[in-house]
Amino acid sequence: MKNDEIHITYTTNIHYLFQSIVNSSDDGIVSKVLDGNIKDWNKGGEKTFITVQKGYW
Repeated sequence: MKNDEIHITYTTNIHYLFQSIVNSSDDGIVSKVLDGNIKDWNKGGEKTFITVQKGYW
């Protein structure tokens, strides 16, 4: 393998590792873009947002 191929493989593996950690977490995890808008969230974040929308928090 060339160095570029190794880097791409490593980066891809890290991406999937991070994705599995976020998706399996019960904690609310959200990602925002620089302007402050929420871009994405996991299931824990979804539970948090639904709670806030219903006024339970």
